[in-house]
Amino acid sequence: AGCLWKHVGARFGGAGTWAGGAQAVARALETWGLSEAARAQFGVVDGSGLSHDNRASARLLVELLRASAARPWWPAFAVSLPRAGVDGRSGGARGARGD
Repeated sequence: AGCLWKHVGARFGGAGTWAGGAQAVARALETWGLSEAARAQFGVVDGSGLSHDNRASARLLVELLRASAARPWWPAFAVSLPRAGVDGRSGGARGARGD
């Protein structure tokens, strides 16, 4: 994840760094039309997802999903998401302890 984040930074953010990746993603969120309020609730310190300083609000995620639904790749992405209670989708995580 960290390598991908830095690659996105190098390609779209001006530098192959954590900050470059954050800049590229922030620019994409703005380009996709996410509100300023939602964008203000986004913060990624590193692309690994391990930092306690990373943040993304529910509002940001909802707006991101709505914006993504208008993209041509959305149908393929949507069918790849797991659905609770449907066999074969959740990998048996629910009820793994026998409950």
